[in-house]
Amino acid sequence: LFSEYKEINLVTVRWVVALLGGGLAVEMMFDAARGVITGCHRWDWHNAINALSRFFVVIGMVGALKLGGGLPSLGLVYLVLTFLTGITRVIVASRICPELHVSQGYIKFSCIRRMIRFGLHRQLISLPSILLAQTSNIIIATVLGPGPLAVFSRSMALVRHVETFLYKFFFILSPTASSLQGADRHDELKAFLFTMGRYGLALALPSYAALAICGDKVLLFWMGTSYARGDVLAILSVGYLLPVSQGPLMNILIGMNKHGRLAIWSLLLTSVSFLFVWLTCHLSGWSLVQAAYLLTVPLAIGLGLVTMIYGCYMLDISVIQYISESFSRPIICNIPFIMLLWLSRSILSVTIPGSVAVLFLGLLALMVLYWFFLCNDKERETFKTRILKRKK
Repeated sequence: LFSEYKEINLVTVRWVVALLGGGLAVEMMFDAARGVITGCHRWDWHNAINALSRFFVVIGMVGALKLGGGLPSLGLVYLVLTFLTGITRVIVASRICPELHVSQGYIKFSCIRRMIRFGLHRQLISLPSILLAQTSNIIIATVLGPGPLAVFSRSMALVRHVETFLYKFFFILSPTASSLQGADRHDELKAFLFTMGRYGLALALPSYAALAICGDKVLLFWMGTSYARGDVLAILSVGYLLPVSQGPLMNILIGMNKHGRLAIWSLLLTSVSFLFVWLTCHLSGWSLVQAAYLLTVPLAIGLGLVTMIYGCYMLDISVIQYISESFSRPIICNIPFIMLLWLSRSILSVTIPGSVAVLFLGLLALMVLYWFFLCNDKERETFKTRILKRKK
């Protein structure tokens, strides 16, 4: 019976891997159309296609399960809808960019080599965070066991959700930076860096501050008492703040095709700092807190400090100027918000509904401060104009 059950599972796994691999291949095949849409700055179409694709994937998978399907059925739904999404992107790209033509005569091997090099550097720059996360999970499972790994993973999930949400905003910066660089508008590119760096920290700081101070209440409500490790979540939140806040700078460097050496330096210094922190944790004794430091300290150095220093060097600006222009106003505006969260947690000891109310009031105050002190006159006018157009 065991051998038959094992054989059935092997067949299922083979089908799932084949279908998901096919979906990935189809997605890569149509990815040029995605590049055309984003390169034309048609983010409305880009986001609409992504949203509808995810919606129909969920509907299709639920329908497959309702009809009695298993994992291969889910993989088949994903493959079919990925293909349909790719076809949709091709049609939209041809409408957005009528001059787009595909011909064998346009193939240039020098361009293919540059594209491959660019793609490899793009993948390499995301390698440190992947290696750190997976290595930390392996160490926790090996030394502390699967139970602590589950607790650690829930805190990591909240931190990564915020990271994914913010990177959706930063993704649009690469085409803009590429356009400014191609037009030799270097002064505008520097101003663009300062503005986006300021908004990057303005988005990341309140998100991770709320998780660091009140995140254990979220875990308590979501997973229960056993998973509410506020100390671990606080370390992860603080550690991810600098790397995530430098997402705009990293995407600008990618748009300028200046991320190759950054990827190498980031991987090198992340590895060195990881070995140092691992040795320190090994000598002092392992715990979930130590594991959180093992993940966040190398990440803050390799993807935070290195990105900031290298980006300033490539754009010929001083690190002090960058910090002054991009960090000062978001930090000052967030002081009342952080103090309100800390007071509600340390002194008032409010319940979960009370924490939600305090968070809402803090965000309201933060929006007012951002409006008057973070945005300049031109940005406020642009925002007002767009709101009035939507009302009409």
